[in-house]
Amino acid sequence: MRPGELNEIVRARPFVPFRLHVTGGVTYDILNPEFILVGRSLAALLVRRDPNSPIFDLPSWVNLVHITQIEPLEVPTASAPPAPPQT
Repeated sequence: MRPGELNEIVRARPFVPFRLHVTGGVTYDILNPEFILVGRSLAALLVRRDPNSPIFDLPSWVNLVHITQIEPLEVPTASAPPAPPQT
């Protein structure tokens, strides 16, 4: 993948979370544009093992030639609160 292509996806407004597929079957979910930096040949990713934690576990480096697919992720929408029970 060319860096400009990936950078367009990362900088799109509104940002759409996406799953990055790389060779070997590894995937990375990018839920925030601040979690990825795009370079000329590499992307630096901040990876969290626990998606509910604000603390990152480790950085990962992905060579752009190994990106095989980018898949948009569903954005959770705010749903209406449940109706009160009928009595």
